[in-house]
Amino acid sequence: MLLLLCNVQQEIYLGIPLEIMRVLIPTMVPITIFIFGFLINGIIRKSNKRRILKSQLSALIMWGELMKRPILKQIYHNRQCRYLLNNRNAFHPERLAIIATPVNKINEFQIKDLFDTIIVNTRKSTLDKSEILYKYIANIEYLARVENEMINRYKEYANGKLELLHEGNKTHKEMVIYMYSNEGILPDDIFRVKYFDLKWKYAKDQLTTSFNLNDIIPELIDPLVTLCNKANDSTNAIFYKELLVIAMRLKHTIISSKLLDEHYRDHIDEHSKNLISFWRKFASLLDEMKQLKIEVTLRII
Repeated sequence: MLLLLCNVQQEIYLGIPLEIMRVLIPTMVPITIFIFGFLINGIIRKSNKRRILKSQLSALIMWGELMKRPILKQIYHNRQCRYLLNNRNAFHPERLAIIATPVNKINEFQIKDLFDTIIVNTRKSTLDKSEILYKYIANIEYLARVENEMINRYKEYANGKLELLHEGNKTHKEMVIYMYSNEGILPDDIFRVKYFDLKWKYAKDQLTTSFNLNDIIPELIDPLVTLCNKANDSTNAIFYKELLVIAMRLKHTIISSKLLDEHYRDHIDEHSKNLISFWRKFASLLDEMKQLKIEVTLRII
């Protein structure tokens, strides 16, 4: 009887029959290990994602701050070009250095990555975070559009100036040949002083770029026009009539070139104002982004 009771006691462990324990323990051990492993893996994933999100947010801010220097340099070059347009009045197009910003680098970020970084995983009200994300994307798109517009507008300006320069050279050559072929008709003060004392090159059939467009009309064109109008009834009326047509064509080309300078100068002024306004707003936005704190929302199970 005593031996039987001992056997019964040995078959019970922690209130559970030993036979059940023999099945339960091998089953529970791997399940427990799996759960702990899954939890640890989730914690590691969460830590890695937090590190990635912090890097993405830092990169967005860093690339944004890197735009300050090229923007300020572009404003400087705009002012230099504007000064030349105001004071030189050359026939050739003035040079303008166009400085590239890292805006294309920022555009490489996917919208879903921006959304995941700023909206999903930061501590701030959803409304505030949505506004930050919208402003960031809108500002980057705006700057990219402004840069492309600046390049296209400069190409239009430069091509327009070169076309007018070619037209002016062609008319200038025609005028020189016509005046040479009738050298004895024009008074010496008009032919020598008013024309050849100007810094024009005939040897290469080109106008030099060192003269000022403001000088050509009053120093050459207007005296010729006045002379031609007075000589309409003279024996050389046909010569003066043809010369007047050529002179007026050259005057029209010069005026068109000056107007193109003025229009492009206005565009540069507007571009500089837009860049200044952009940077002020964008710098304030970057300060807001620096206040964002990453808080990863990752489901463990």
